[in-house]
Amino acid sequence: MSETIAVEARLDSDGRVTPLSVTWQGHSRTVADVGRSWVEMRDGVPYRHIRVMLPNSDRLELALNQHTLTWELVQAWTTPTAG
Repeated sequence: MSETIAVEARLDSDGRVTPLSVTWQGHSRTVADVGRSWVEMRDGVPYRHIRVMLPNSDRLELALNQHTLTWELVQAWTTPTAG
């Protein structure tokens, strides 16, 4: 899975990127928690991977292309809904 995703993020003075919200599946969702992050090279381009948790406990792995500054959804772990 790899799809373009809209992410609102804060860039700190030390270069740290913190996602604040994502627009996914047609809905804007606040990021409840930010987990680990790491950089991977893909075709000579550095991607900053960041794992986030949404308020409903869905977890997403996001990747920021550090050349184009576009975000991708790499993987999603969703919480089953009752009913």
